[in-house]
Amino acid sequence: MKKYIYLGFIVIAGLLLWTHDTHALTIQPVTLDELTLSPGESITKNIKLTNDGSSPVTVQPTFYQAEAALSEDGSASYTKATSESTLANWIVLKDGGQVTLQSKESKLVPLFISIPQDAPPGGHFAMIGWGIPSSVGDTGVGISGLTGVNVALDVRGQTVEKGEVTYFGTENGVTKFDKLPITFLARFNNGGNRHFKPQGDVKIKNMFGSIVTVLPFNNLPGTGNVLPRSNREYKVVWDSGFAFGKYTALFDVSMGGAGSASKTFTFWVLPTGLLVLWLIIALVIVVILVLLIKKMLESAGTIKK
Repeated sequence: MKKYIYLGFIVIAGLLLWTHDTHALTIQPVTLDELTLSPGESITKNIKLTNDGSSPVTVQPTFYQAEAALSEDGSASYTKATSESTLANWIVLKDGGQVTLQSKESKLVPLFISIPQDAPPGGHFAMIGWGIPSSVGDTGVGISGLTGVNVALDVRGQTVEKGEVTYFGTENGVTKFDKLPITFLARFNNGGNRHFKPQGDVKIKNMFGSIVTVLPFNNLPGTGNVLPRSNREYKVVWDSGFAFGKYTALFDVSMGGAGSASKTFTFWVLPTGLLVLWLIIALVIVVILVLLIKKMLESAGTIKK
């Protein structure tokens, strides 16, 4: 099951929004995935914090629970951990996670995860954001310039793995294109309690049944999962080569323990400029043929000049 225990809601652009350039704090790894434990088990992982800035800095962590957002772009919704949170409350950092770093210095922060005996099975998600403590009026201390590490954990037990491809095609179902690129959309629904990472490819076949190109699907680092009880949309782009005529896109995808699926979509690529050029050439050929036939007939005396 480990191959799809990957935090699908990681969006690099989203992480950059959490990062404050002034402090130049970086974290490695930005995700902790492939974590699978049973109730009562524990594990320790190390997080490396690096101060890329030119002055010393002290950072401290804030814990967040992560859930699938309402959008289909794979982003997550982060809220500060509460007493009702699961994974965010199962994580303990040495010395509370506060770290002082000199310029260009790196330190390892041990991260201890302990699963309670009554932990519900399935996927659990959290984010730990390190930032600079800052005063908030006279009321206390806040945190600014957060840089986060996302954690995905699968708790063993009775789980429900249910995945479905709800749509495969182009935006708005458009079937006629003038030229490349063409963007295909693949939408998934996760009706279970465990996240899965869909992977596969899109084979493009021409009107003769030959495969003209194969487009890898969701196989790069940083690409993600469909979270439990959520929908997600992916994009696959055919952007190179020459295309003309009728094509069929065959989408074969594996959803890990949630099953597999195949979808097809038929479309046409008819370059307007090329069609006009061919029409002009055809007309010229017809005119030339007519003139040649007329000349031959005149030479044979069939018709008069």
